[in-house]
Amino acid sequence: MDLGGYDQCIKVKVRPTEEQPNLPKFSGQHCLITNSIYLPNGTIVLNGETHSLLDLFGRPYVPLTLAQCYPSLCKPNVIQEGLNGVFSVPDNVFDILGVGFSVNVTVDPNDCHVAKRPPYDAVDWTVLIIILLLVFLGVISTGVDYFYISLNNRKPSSSTMKLLGSFSFYSNANKLFSMRMVSDAIPSLNGLKFFSMCWVVLGHRYMYLTREPINNFTEVPDILKELGKMIIVNGPMAVDTFFLISGMLNMYGFLITTAKTKRYTVKDVINGYIHRYLRLTPAYLMMIAFTATWLYRLRDGPLWDRFVGDYKDACRQTYWANIIYLNNYLEPQNYCMMQSWYLAADMQLYWLSPIMMYPLWKWPKYGWAQLLVLTIASIISPFLVSWFGHIASPIPITSDTNRRVREMTLLYFPMHTKSVSYVLGIGAGYILYKYRKGNLSLEFNLWKRVIGWLVCAVLMSYAVFGGYYSFQTDYKYNQLFSAFFIGFQRFFWSIGLLWIVLMCVRGYGGFINTFLSWKVFTPLARLSYCVYLTHIVILMCSIAAQRSSFRFNDYDQIEMYLGDLLLCLFAGLVLTLLVEAPMLNVEKIILGGGGKKPTNERRPRPSAPPEQGHLHVA
Repeated sequence: MDLGGYDQCIKVKVRPTEEQPNLPKFSGQHCLITNSIYLPNGTIVLNGETHSLLDLFGRPYVPLTLAQCYPSLCKPNVIQEGLNGVFSVPDNVFDILGVGFSVNVTVDPNDCHVAKRPPYDAVDWTVLIIILLLVFLGVISTGVDYFYISLNNRKPSSSTMKLLGSFSFYSNANKLFSMRMVSDAIPSLNGLKFFSMCWVVLGHRYMYLTREPINNFTEVPDILKELGKMIIVNGPMAVDTFFLISGMLNMYGFLITTAKTKRYTVKDVINGYIHRYLRLTPAYLMMIAFTATWLYRLRDGPLWDRFVGDYKDACRQTYWANIIYLNNYLEPQNYCMMQSWYLAADMQLYWLSPIMMYPLWKWPKYGWAQLLVLTIASIISPFLVSWFGHIASPIPITSDTNRRVREMTLLYFPMHTKSVSYVLGIGAGYILYKYRKGNLSLEFNLWKRVIGWLVCAVLMSYAVFGGYYSFQTDYKYNQLFSAFFIGFQRFFWSIGLLWIVLMCVRGYGGFINTFLSWKVFTPLARLSYCVYLTHIVILMCSIAAQRSSFRFNDYDQIEMYLGDLLLCLFAGLVLTLLVEAPMLNVEKIILGGGGKKPTNERRPRPSAPPEQGHLHVA
């Protein structure tokens, strides 16, 4: 792929002059011309082995994308017809050379760009007005909060003053950056949340590499041979950390509440659903609206529409599936915000969680038997999907678009192939509650602890590195090997995490607990939900605005990743103070907090109780 001189092209402007009064008025139009070189018997040598184009790309041709600059008067379909005419006439260059292949040229209208941007529409203006209104409320609320309430040691007395104070940047920032936690918090979770969020951002930066103009693209198979790259390609396991924490805090908070009320009714279930939806959705809606409108206008580039344009169109067409949290099933091939599959899966698991929590509370033996069955089913589900779908690895390592879409739809997006971590988290929450109430002992002698840590290390290492061969482009598909790894990978990772959390709570965590519980991670963990929502925007502003091809190397990627991470934290902070924290305050004032629930944040903080554990997700 050669992107040409994008800025030079679109800056061209031609106007009639006195010398040439009949000269048409036009500007430069930068177009990406995709030349599909058809090679019916074409092969490529990778890692010393010969592969057919059909096996590698799912089609017997090589796409060569070249940028060309045309007058804006030229329509893409006319350019396409003209170029195809050149290659199809008798005695064309290929016939003369006798090379035995043909070329088909395609010009997507979305791949042609001029300097002038599309006009603003009603949706653009509506989203802008909402953002400006939130900024205005924040400024007014901050002024009243700081100068009238804080400096004079007053307390807001009326509901109106409390609602106005909900938008205060000053108060919300103080709560966000507070290092203090309640006595029953689990400090080690903060470190796990923060580093898992960092892992997600890193994985997504590398994920987009295959769609970028890399000069050394054919070296990717050799790059995958590096064992350390398994940390990158297995980055999706970061969400299993959050599934586990979400299930754990959900169950822990449930037991705290039922211990006080001695009941759990249908009304309690419905109230929990309402609280969760209202606490999760406002910030999510804002990012859907921003992705559908103003993200597209932040930057531009020859690849901008291939990335951001597709996201904008998807959010305008399928937003409805996102706001009901079913996009991973209803629109798996064209859903808004690529990272939102997790939000849907987590919400679906929350909807189903009473089925697991109630029996465990009411009839523990039956509840544990049910959890065992669900755990086994959660392992068998991805195993069978891999087995019958002939899926080689947890994420598709292929340039075949059709194969990638099929495997992501069958294996990666659905909730039922990701549920094992949440189910184990439910059990962990029960154990944690019983331990802290003194009804369960977590005593382990030295040898048991040593063996436990060794098993933990082995299981988590297998989860990261055990599927090494299945991620290689020259992998000779082994149905049992792939299905076993896909079925057990998340289970082994979650078991290792459970051991770490329980040992940290029990006091056997040592330096691991000391590091993960470092107070600096407390506010960073609180930002993780909004960082998760905003990080794709930050990545797109860097990746999709690429102006030229480049040579891939890890140093440059890590350097850019560290910059991305800093900007992601800032974007998450803005979204938290502008939308998430104010809306959580408003929800709490209008509907109530749903009772006192333990959390990893100091009260009263405008954040979620344990059943909202996903709010710290990345």
